[in-house]
Amino acid sequence: MMKILVNAPFSAENRNFILFAGSSLEETDNIEQADVIIGDIPDEYFGKLDNLKWLQLASAGADRIIDGNAISDKTVLTNASGAFGEVISEYVIGGVLCLFRDFFSYRENQIEKRWQDTKNERMICGSTALILGCGNIGKCVATRLRAFGAKTIGVRQSREKCYEFDETYTVDELSGLLPDADIIVCALPRTPKTEHLLNRERLELIKNSAVIANVGRGNVIDTNTLCEKLKKGELFGAVLDVFECEPLEQNSPLWDMKNVFVTPHISGKSFGHSERTEKLIAKICEENLRRFVNGKPLVNVVGRDYEN
Repeated sequence: MMKILVNAPFSAENRNFILFAGSSLEETDNIEQADVIIGDIPDEYFGKLDNLKWLQLASAGADRIIDGNAISDKTVLTNASGAFGEVISEYVIGGVLCLFRDFFSYRENQIEKRWQDTKNERMICGSTALILGCGNIGKCVATRLRAFGAKTIGVRQSREKCYEFDETYTVDELSGLLPDADIIVCALPRTPKTEHLLNRERLELIKNSAVIANVGRGNVIDTNTLCEKLKKGELFGAVLDVFECEPLEQNSPLWDMKNVFVTPHISGKSFGHSERTEKLIAKICEENLRRFVNGKPLVNVVGRDYEN
């Protein structure tokens, strides 16, 4: 009998919900004996689980597993893509609104009991939002920004239309789109193709009044150039949840910039934070486990070639 290990902090309700779909499998707490793992693999077991048939991640990002050669080529890898669009898009909207409406300055005024108009406010309505990545997260961000009255432009590998976006273009066309963008949202995975996609040359094309939000991976943006542009006032602001080096270094100038919103990679938090997001992850795991035991194709299969 094949054995299954759930190695993610699901609530008892969600854990039972998942395992019910795999009732024909024997549950184990020995990771080396597991044929199926729902959750994650500790670093010390990377490259050592030769018998593992399938790894179902409880996250959308798979770069840690792929880059670390954690599993063999014979192991099927799936992720929880589709569970995080709602929670991350709310984060993006919140961060952009804080910058556009100058809430940080007003908060400082409140602390100082200072009744003063900062005269530095803008609206999302009428702006152009350029969203890098047209997956679940990018689509959810586009839907919500469109509801605020923004024009939404998606950038992806192909020019295939997505109804959530007013227009879609390919990555090769990115440089021509940047100068007109008021809001730039990075919702891309970490791959060799996305490494410094927003390099110095492209960052220089962005207008001074633009805001950048990164909720994908930190390596998408050239951090040094980003800091330079923010210091010089050549960007209105940035909402940053991911960084090239995490945790963000204590000496990073980003910490002290009033026009930068820094958070510790929490935009897509689920376990212990969002019950709704955890339930969405559980539903994806349950569906795939049901498919697995019935010999049906799995969803959210992650290729080793980084084509996401």
